Amino acid sequence: MKLFIYIILLVCPFQLFAQELIPLDTCRKMAIEYNQDMKSAQAGYEAAGYDASAVKTDLYPRIDFGSNYRFLSNGIDINGYETKDALEHIYNFKVGITQNIYSGSAVSKSHEIAQTEEVIAGEKRRYTGAEIILETDKTYWQVVANGELNNLAFRYRDIIQSLVDVILDKVEEEVLSRTEYLQAKVNLNEADLKVIQSGNNLKLSEMALNRLIGNEITADITIEDSLSVDFSVVDNIDYVQMALNTRPEIKISENLVTVSDLNVGLVKSPYMPSIGVGAFGRWGTPGEGLSSDPNWNYQVYGYLNMPLIYFGKKGKEVEASRIRNQIAVYQLDKTQDLVTLEINQARYALEESVSKVMLTQNSVLQADENLDLITDRYIEGLSPIVDVLNAQIFWESAYVDFVAAKKEFLINYSFYNKALGLNYVEPTE
Repeated sequence: MKLFIYIILLVCPFQLFAQELIPLDTCRKMAIEYNQDMKSAQAGYEAAGYDASAVKTDLYPRIDFGSNYRFLSNGIDINGYETKDALEHIYNFKVGITQNIYSGSAVSKSHEIAQTEEVIAGEKRRYTGAEIILETDKTYWQVVANGELNNLAFRYRDIIQSLVDVILDKVEEEVLSRTEYLQAKVNLNEADLKVIQSGNNLKLSEMALNRLIGNEITADITIEDSLSVDFSVVDNIDYVQMALNTRPEIKISENLVTVSDLNVGLVKSPYMPSIGVGAFGRWGTPGEGLSSDPNWNYQVYGYLNMPLIYFGKKGKEVEASRIRNQIAVYQLDKTQDLVTLEINQARYALEESVSKVMLTQNSVLQADENLDLITDRYIEGLSPIVDVLNAQIFWESAYVDFVAAKKEFLINYSFYNKALGLNYVEPTE
């Protein structure tokens, strides 16, 4: 039995113990599907769709049914006097159908408004999703950066540990004084502390990511272990125009202008003629000649309502509606200005982060070379211990700055995509 289990462990080690790598796209989808704000936005979009469908039904005929019953203790006859054969029970069942033909475009305008509000709800859903994606990206790259910093902390500690071992050998050989050993040991203690701190930072950032994607807060999660940048994503496109064409905030403002414009026509509709037809059927008492025998009766009718004089109320309401429409236009202009500013800021930040990555990458190469040279000189007795310790600190600082620059580039690229309106993920049905 033990041999069988051992064979299984050899054959299937990854299936049993290895954790699946979760890429950024999967984290985005998980966040979209889990986030409560996104669920609310999705529900709002669905509700707006039902509202639009409900308003559309006003274009169709309306059918109503009703009934009533009354008892008269003394009863009535045809002449209105009490008799022994007087009608005591009055009851009927009614059914009617009404078709609105024209009502000043109130129904059609209301339907168009409801349809536009459905579009607005869809764009609000896109906006909410874009915010969630950005937050997920920032948290994801923070986890990756913290993982890389944690690995860096171990490397830094190992470098100092190697130096401490070299110094300790020389101290034991009485080539160096114990002072240099103690100086290096202090740096090693600080490096050990950084290992602990970086491990804690990594775990805390993983908890934040787990919260966003709907995992258990303390669950283990495996994602990318290093930051990889690709400068080719910074295309030379007309990014301002693209943002103005795609941003949900612009779409929302544009559709709000459409709604306010339709409201002008809706405000006019009560002051326009209304025309309709209908039919009405009734079965019950009193019957013909106010008899107690129930019978069937029906009527067909049409109606025309023509508003005449409202002492200027129509003009005032229409003018107020037009002013509100102009306010919506002003808000659209403001939104376009803000989006233009935001996309330019995002573009400049992205281009600046490209320069930071390149400069810090050069610093890393120089720090590597400098540390190797100073360490070799120290071992040969040509440089003091302080130079080596400073070179190690410079090496760590260069790598930390390099990780920070790469993380900044990736987060700025996410900001840039959001500013362009391109970072939305459709939720799974």
